[in-house]
Amino acid sequence: MGQELVSAPPSQVVELAILVAGLLALRALARWLGGGAGPSPSRRGLPVPALPTLLQVAAAAAVAVGLALFGEMTAAPAYWAAAAVAGICSLAAISVGAEVGAAFAGVGYALPSIRRVEAGAPGSVSAEGMLAAAGAATLLAALAHGMALIGPGDAGLILLAALASRLLERWLCGALGPGVAGRWLAIFTPAAIGAGLAAALVVLLP
Repeated sequence: MGQELVSAPPSQVVELAILVAGLLALRALARWLGGGAGPSPSRRGLPVPALPTLLQVAAAAAVAVGLALFGEMTAAPAYWAAAAVAGICSLAAISVGAEVGAAFAGVGYALPSIRRVEAGAPGSVSAEGMLAAAGAATLLAALAHGMALIGPGDAGLILLAALASRLLERWLCGALGPGVAGRWLAIFTPAAIGAGLAAALVVLLP
């Protein structure tokens, strides 16, 4: 009580912005490699982020900055910075995994039954997509560690949270189906799911 509230240092906000830029770059690279895989394939070229992608990234950035700001009001800001990084890494895992899975996967596995289905089916994951998700989250976590946003022990927990968030997001999308609710869920929840899982793992298990 009575403690002066301070905002996140400008350098930390800049570092989070660098992570968001890395997220966009990884998403664009995955889309380019897949040739715009999806319902409406496009020719390879300069990837232009669609509105849902921009909304996803904006949500991830808002969650990350919000957690960083909140962390500065607590006695352990480093834990909340790790949760902020996990939100961005989770969106990288979800979006890059989806792009690579749609382009290269031959077989998908429905969640939670692990029943074999056509690759790209709602609520399914693939080995190729999960490997790409792990790679994307690892690259961003390594970048965050290089900028001293997280410690070496946080990187593994962040990767675990990112992969768990991809599985949870896939399961929720499959449960809700291709309707409006599923589409909005896919836009706005990935960062929040990842940040929440990371908060549980990093904050409760420091």
